[in-house]
Amino acid sequence: MVWRQTRDNRGTVLPPVAVDGTIVHSIRKLPVRITCCIPLCQRTTKHVAVPVTVEGRVVDFGAQWICQKHWALVPGALKREHSAAKRDVKRQGTFAADLASYQVWERCKSIAADMAFGLR
Repeated sequence: MVWRQTRDNRGTVLPPVAVDGTIVHSIRKLPVRITCCIPLCQRTTKHVAVPVTVEGRVVDFGAQWICQKHWALVPGALKREHSAAKRDVKRQGTFAADLASYQVWERCKSIAADMAFGLR
């Protein structure tokens, strides 16, 4: 169905109207989905924003995701280090803590990808 946007004389946007003239009362927006960070993995999840303020800028911890199948390949010690680094960012809110958290996350992704492809 083709939609057209209309305005009244004052420039106010009117509800969307289909080309056949029927008024559309609501257009359902689908949730944003993100895929697993591991190449060739097609698993997806709903993006849930986890905003954290770091020195005046907002960081979203929910922007990347590793599915359960690949997260199980990450060693437990590294998972605990990742959790501690995220906790530090939320508590301290410093750039140094954010950088440390990012580096641990990149190691988690690297190890999970290597294990998935049988390189480790």
